[in-house]
Amino acid sequence: MDRCPEPSSAPTSVERAILPAEVAERVGVSAAATAWPPTLEELEGADRLLTTCIPTLPSVDDEAEQVPKIMAMLHQYRRQVVAFRGEQGQRMLWLNLFLDRTGDRHPKWRSEYVSVRGGGSQYFSILVDVDAQRCSDLRINSAR
Repeated sequence: MDRCPEPSSAPTSVERAILPAEVAERVGVSAAATAWPPTLEELEGADRLLTTCIPTLPSVDDEAEQVPKIMAMLHQYRRQVVAFRGEQGQRMLWLNLFLDRTGDRHPKWRSEYVSVRGGGSQYFSILVDVDAQRCSDLRINSAR
């Protein structure tokens, strides 16, 4: 896949937490994750990529109808970030995004991986290759 189109707007302020690289193994995006420390600039760059990549990624039919809902509220999602090196040493970010405006559904989200069944567009994850400036593996929770 080629690079995602260049985003046209600056990122808005979002809430995020960095989780350990081992989470990448737990969720199945890396077999032996090695951590790397992302900068604020790299994290904001990943956020900008989401605005252009998400609408272009292939998804199954029930996920496709969720994309406009996600895009409309993208700046409101909390982000759990796992920074790890890919198989060729590339810098990868696995982002776990979810809506929880009041913070009472997931009070320990800054330190514990959030995983739920269902929830639809309120919960999704995506993989960002920082070096290649592209996204892949969009996974939107089912509605139930």
